[in-house]
Amino acid sequence: MLALADACYDPLEATHPWGEAEDRNRMIETGRVRALLFVSYSQKTISVLSIDMLP
Repeated sequence: MLALADACYDPLEATHPWGEAEDRNRMIETGRVRALLFVSYSQKTISVLSIDMLP
């Protein structure tokens, strides 16, 4: 939850790039969870595309 809050504050610093549009497609990985995000700078929103539990 804190990682997502950090991403809302500063998406480029708090997340890692994934895919081709690295500035818009971002990923958060904690010890147990991976979340894929889409960042819209024009609308100032972050959409959670998927959340997966890690082994």
